[in-house]
Amino acid sequence: MAAVRVVSEVPLASGKGDLFEAFVRVLPFRFMPLWLQLTVLGAIVAIVVTAWSIMRTRKIAARRAAREKADMTADVTVGVKPEG
Repeated sequence: MAAVRVVSEVPLASGKGDLFEAFVRVLPFRFMPLWLQLTVLGAIVAIVVTAWSIMRTRKIAARRAAREKADMTADVTVGVKPEG
């Protein structure tokens, strides 16, 4: 009996991986080793996500403060003493 050899035509890398590799190669610090490029890229992504998170948290806090101020103003307008 002869062994049947199955040839898979599935690519080993995805399109996203190819895009990521192309992006890393375009970076201005191509002279650095790949591990350092990826570390710097990861640090940049972490900084962007942290800045977005802080901005979002402050925006939520500002909305909450404005809502509480509006509630206190409404209580005073109606003649109800605010608690606290």
